[in-house]
Amino acid sequence: EPLLYVELQRRTVILHAQPGLQVPEGPGPSRPCFKGREVDPCKASGYRARREANARCGVLKSSPFSRCHAVVPPEPFFAACVYDLCACGPGSLADACLCDALEAYASHCRQAGVTPAWRGPTLCVVGCPLDRGFVFDECGPPCPRTCFNQHIPLGELAAH
Repeated sequence: EPLLYVELQRRTVILHAQPGLQVPEGPGPSRPCFKGREVDPCKASGYRARREANARCGVLKSSPFSRCHAVVPPEPFFAACVYDLCACGPGSLADACLCDALEAYASHCRQAGVTPAWRGPTLCVVGCPLDRGFVFDECGPPCPRTCFNQHIPLGELAAH
């Protein structure tokens, strides 16, 4: 009998199906839809997890993003951030989830014309080794320095 299973790799869901799997057309008289249930990972994780998620996601409502608040309301991003942090659990995965949530908001801000300077030495650091000529800039060129272009000014890297 054909099988269907789901695999989670980091933060990506992969759907695997054996050849021959047939998916029904959809709901009908013989296949009624079942009402979905609300899933709240913070409720399952407990009060402490929700409190920590609220505290960590609070950066969305603080000064690094304050110029953006007038053009992109932070509330939906804050709620999604709290949900994601509870779902990710503790540890380094939660750190990555927080950075993804902050980057999502920062991306919407940039699209609205505001570039928040939110990354810091302890918050979602981008590993750019300065001793090798790497410099992180939210609006910088997409091309990194290499052995072949290390003497080209950063602003001209994209052209080479």
